[in-house]
Amino acid sequence: MHAQRYKAWAGKIIGTVLVDCVYTLKVLSLRHPPPTGSLSQDIQHFSTNVDQLGAKVKQLQTEQEDAVLKGDIIQLLSLCAQLAKRIDTALKAIKEQRDVSKDFEYKRYLSVFQKSFSTFQALQQATTGIEQTQLKLARAESMRRSKRISAAKEDTKLLAYPTEQQAQMFAENDIADLQERERVISQLEHDILDMNEIFRDLATMVHEQGDQIEHIAVHVESAAVNVQQGNKQLGHAAQYKNRNRKLQICIAVIIIIVILVILIVILAVLGGLGVFSKN
Repeated sequence: MHAQRYKAWAGKIIGTVLVDCVYTLKVLSLRHPPPTGSLSQDIQHFSTNVDQLGAKVKQLQTEQEDAVLKGDIIQLLSLCAQLAKRIDTALKAIKEQRDVSKDFEYKRYLSVFQKSFSTFQALQQATTGIEQTQLKLARAESMRRSKRISAAKEDTKLLAYPTEQQAQMFAENDIADLQERERVISQLEHDILDMNEIFRDLATMVHEQGDQIEHIAVHVESAAVNVQQGNKQLGHAAQYKNRNRKLQICIAVIIIIVILVILIVILAVLGGLGVFSKN
């Protein structure tokens, strides 16, 4: 029975070494940055990777620990972090250019990236929490395994038990596994700090966009007030013009009446003098 348990321990150790090799190969591939593309392509790739990451983190939360799945998650986290840094740099470069023709494009990129980035930060923190929990479990399992090996070596009834070399191999493998987990958590925490910097950059950009929108709104409101005042002035001018026209018509009528009166008087005078009488 103890021999079978020993064989099970050995098989588990060998299996752990194999999946760790796969995981290590995935981690080593992260040293190569994602291919450089345009800002729109980077944002699209970032959003796609975040969607894939969300599905895998959900799978990791509902299933037992899987080194291959964990390697995929760490790879996606690293790729997203690199893309986020590159996108942040590109957005700040556009902002520094102060090119009005790119203002709409800048706002659209900023809005899309901000939504995906918030999701990425949540997944990043969730993964770190899972890794910290798994590290505690791995430490506890390592301690239990060490106690079982010590107990097996002290049991004189066993025909087969781990040799000193085998016990040392188990201990070294546990130490290597725990160190790798700690390294992954340390990298995740470092990336979280980097992403917090990007989050602050995005908050500043969004705030500045809000100030610009408010500034534009003030100008629009001021322009609306000026238009209203201009309309009122135009109305007053139209009324004044109408009054002037009426006044001019009145003056013209009065002048015509005066002229008619003068003509009538002249004709009456000339008639009284007999100018128009027959000889």
